[in-house]
Amino acid sequence: MRLPIYEVDKLEPAAIASAFRFTGAKLLTDDCSPLGEELVCRMSFAFEAALGEAVEATVTLSRITVPNHVHIMKLTRAGVTRQGVFDRSFESEKIDFHQDAPIEAWWRGARQGFAQIAYQPLLLLLLLVVGYTAKPPAYLAAGTVAFFVVLPDRFYAPSGFFQIATALSIAYLVFERWLFPDAGAKWIASAAIGAVEGAAIAVMARATGGGAVPLGAGNLAAQALVALLAGPFIRGVIAKLR
Repeated sequence: MRLPIYEVDKLEPAAIASAFRFTGAKLLTDDCSPLGEELVCRMSFAFEAALGEAVEATVTLSRITVPNHVHIMKLTRAGVTRQGVFDRSFESEKIDFHQDAPIEAWWRGARQGFAQIAYQPLLLLLLLVVGYTAKPPAYLAAGTVAFFVVLPDRFYAPSGFFQIATALSIAYLVFERWLFPDAGAKWIASAAIGAVEGAAIAVMARATGGGAVPLGAGNLAAQALVALLAGPFIRGVIAKLR
């Protein structure tokens, strides 16, 4: 396993090893050492019984490292390679070595991307503000375009960049609504903010390799649902309070 040093510089090797569990297996050895800008860990497990077609793995690295990072585990058995995608929304996964139909793999990635929205509180807040104060269609269109433009590129942002950008976007929309409620061309700000968030999804999804497009599509679908429903919902709540 390889992890950037900045993610784990304050962690003990035992804490890292405990973040990996396989059902029916026991950890035998673990050894971690720095290699350049990365920490390289080697662990061995022994299974108590013969394995079937699937291996159930649990990875809780997001609890002890960076909460919004995605971790990829690749497993090879008898020449068949599979991967599991783990984050705050999906800490356990059954890695099945049977040949997946394309629709199965696509659905799994889309489901993971859709569920991730629940673990992105800043993004949820931004979507509520966009839905109420701005133009959701412009935000979603720009986000979708930015996702597909950035995905195959080598663009990379430092840790925390997108969180800061999201927080600033929320502040801008709130102040615009407060100070300039009648300002025109609101779709421009919405599109610019959507492009930033679309790039963030692309950078996050890129780590999943072939699963990046369904993961991004699922996340964008969740954003569309929240943003389009937020406006009518918030306006209804305000009308009742009045």
